[in-house]
Amino acid sequence: RASRVAGVERRVGLDYLGVRIAAASRADRAAYRAHDSGRHRELVAERGAQVVVNDINVAAADGVVEKITNSGGIAIADHHSVTTPEGGVALADQAQDAFGAVHIVINNAGVNRPAEFVDMTPETGPGLFDEMIAVHLLGPCHVLWPLWPAMVEQGYGRVVNVASGAVWGLRGQAAYAACKAGIMGLTRTLAREGRYHGVQVNCVLPWAVTDKSPDRSGEEFGPIIDAHIHSGIPDVNVR
Repeated sequence: RASRVAGVERRVGLDYLGVRIAAASRADRAAYRAHDSGRHRELVAERGAQVVVNDINVAAADGVVEKITNSGGIAIADHHSVTTPEGGVALADQAQDAFGAVHIVINNAGVNRPAEFVDMTPETGPGLFDEMIAVHLLGPCHVLWPLWPAMVEQGYGRVVNVASGAVWGLRGQAAYAACKAGIMGLTRTLAREGRYHGVQVNCVLPWAVTDKSPDRSGEEFGPIIDAHIHSGIPDVNVR
């Protein structure tokens, strides 16, 4: 549903962000709250979108909604996990029930369990990869499966998938990097399919070196930073 507010088209935005598994430690949760501050959701709201903020951390989601509404925006919280098809459907249903058509989806859920490949075993490796896949790769699909047909039918949709600079290779991040690279492949494919229906799909690869990074040496991060700045990285935005 779209309307005009002070000459600006208002579109309904669905923002799915910050999924964490129940086993996350307090330190993990604090780190993700600091990283996923909700600012991009606030920016979307400032531009007139009605926003659904999804997070299984109830306080985190409700806090972002409070910031948006206190600034005059329109937002509601959703606390379903998008690691299951049922959670994705429930999130989509809540957005559509509250605001009507959904025009924007930002897929930014994430979790990280650093482990070098040499430390994985046939018993532990699959579980680590399954966790990463459920959040990073299947999460966007669980959200988009119930919404994509409606975007195609209405002839309009904007999807932003958040991957990571880790796709260029990072020690101790085999599972994480593999799933983030999968998001790039998913993005390129959906962009090619959606272009015929007015649905644009893009992928961003944020990167930062912080005091929480496992190895901040130039030997580890230098090649990745150089790849971002200087090399001919393929553009994942298919026009």
